[in-house]
Amino acid sequence: MVIPQLALRGWGLAFGVPLCITLLGLAIACVPFVERLELTWLDNEFQVLRDVLPPSSTEDIAIVGIDERSIAEAGMPLVLWHRQLAGMLQALALARPRAVAVDIVLPQNDYANLLPGGIEDLARALIELRTQSPVILATAANADGTLRLPHPLFSAVAGAAGAIVWLVDSDGYVRRFDEALGQNGAEVPTFAGVVARTLGATPRTGIIDYSFGKPFSYTPAWQVAAWLREGNRSTLATKFGGKLVFIGVVLPYEDRVRQPVNLAAWENTAASPGVLLNAQAVRSLVAGRMITPLPWAGRILALVISFWLWGVRSRAWLLVLSTLVATGVAVGGGVIALRGEMWIAVMPALITAVIAIALVVTTALWRHFREQLRLRQLFSGYVSPAILDTILEGRLERDFGGRRIPLTFLFADIRGFTKFSAERPPEVVIDLLNRYFTVMTRVVHDHGGTVDKFRGDGLLAFFGAPAPLENHNRSGVMAALGMLRGLKSLNEELSEDGMPPIAIGIGIAQGEAVIGNIGSPERHDYTVIGAGVNLAAHIQEYCKEVSYGMLVEQEAFVKADLSDADGSRFLDLGERYLHKHGSVRLYAAAPIAV
Repeated sequence: MVIPQLALRGWGLAFGVPLCITLLGLAIACVPFVERLELTWLDNEFQVLRDVLPPSSTEDIAIVGIDERSIAEAGMPLVLWHRQLAGMLQALALARPRAVAVDIVLPQNDYANLLPGGIEDLARALIELRTQSPVILATAANADGTLRLPHPLFSAVAGAAGAIVWLVDSDGYVRRFDEALGQNGAEVPTFAGVVARTLGATPRTGIIDYSFGKPFSYTPAWQVAAWLREGNRSTLATKFGGKLVFIGVVLPYEDRVRQPVNLAAWENTAASPGVLLNAQAVRSLVAGRMITPLPWAGRILALVISFWLWGVRSRAWLLVLSTLVATGVAVGGGVIALRGEMWIAVMPALITAVIAIALVVTTALWRHFREQLRLRQLFSGYVSPAILDTILEGRLERDFGGRRIPLTFLFADIRGFTKFSAERPPEVVIDLLNRYFTVMTRVVHDHGGTVDKFRGDGLLAFFGAPAPLENHNRSGVMAALGMLRGLKSLNEELSEDGMPPIAIGIGIAQGEAVIGNIGSPERHDYTVIGAGVNLAAHIQEYCKEVSYGMLVEQEAFVKADLSDADGSRFLDLGERYLHKHGSVRLYAAAPIAV
């Protein structure tokens, strides 16, 4: 049963995890905020293509714009522009355009009391233009998708009409062309669709290609009127002859539609004139450049990226490289696909990549934490906390030989231990040592020291490495005083257990020493070697010859810079002769209580 369980677990890691990552990424991609972010990404892709690789447009479109100066020179509101529109249509009839799309919803009323004969003038101009070119009128749409036609006379003479109605995305921008906008998905003849059909194209649903063609410019309506008054037929023919001409409003605050890119050459705003949206839609429809969304492609890309990144999770460099490649594929592939009239939603792939990387990093950190915890539990009793921290943080030198630094050394030894151990069972001896070393080690660690090793009943500690101390000499001296206080408490416990008290000797010295790995690659210790180590050991031995449990050599005592209260506990013993060291000035504290 073990092998099938391991195989099932391996299958879960290899297939189940990346599949769950992909499903989570796809779910997050459906969040409204992320959907809007995806649309913004699409807009940026359009802009990149428009700036770097714009598809060339063969459709020649001219815009006649009704701007503020045109309104001012007319001297009346747009709703009463019957004669002004009639003049523009007459001027265009002289130019012989390919078709004229009037992107202005003509009134349903004749306003005969305000403008006698105006409706007849406009109707005659429509008839005159229709003898030269097709004319398409813009209309409003009712709630059920049916057309709200203008005055019957205009409808009768125009010949074709389409509704100004669009599918608006969740962020308020218009990106898509779709005529299934009526009740229950009924088809609505849209203005852009009717214009495209008039030009011989078959409209299809999709995303308008906003990367297609150059920004639009316009010819002011007042200028067209001036050319008509002047009889300047050559200029009219040059401007509008053989072209698709849109007539629309380009006023700052009227008929504005939010579009993904700026289509106006004369301004830079998100909400461009609606006539430009219709012109861009017709431009894409006639050229056959409608973008087809491919949601399945984005999901497959997300799945591939998830399996890819999860599969290389154990190799950091390959994971980083794969992340960069995956991001490049998602971003670059999206732009290339858009150039090929396909939209691949890259946000699921990018979100999936982020989730995969986050999961890989989190898993690695969790494993690292568990491994450090395991090592700490396993080795905390074998090395001092400072060394263990250094190992776990990767700061311990791996080379052999070490480095030379100034340190303070402390040697401690139990007096009369040989006789004690000879008179008692080994279990009792070991119990005593364990209790003793527990107290002494805790004191050393509390003062930032490192226990180097235990030698029978002896203890060697050093201060100043691997973690530096503000004053390693003071830390060593204060640790020794703390050990003597701890010994007093331990002796009280031993007395309650019916055991004799113990006495110790402590020697402290300072000096440079080599600290590092010493031994062989198969078995080595992190330890110290130096003259100060030997001096501390001999000072500890000299404690047997005086009635003091702690001796400190002069340089360590002076550099410790003790407070008056702590310094007053020491007695200057003067120069004392130590074997192999000669005369050494010593300071003593704490007489031995036997």
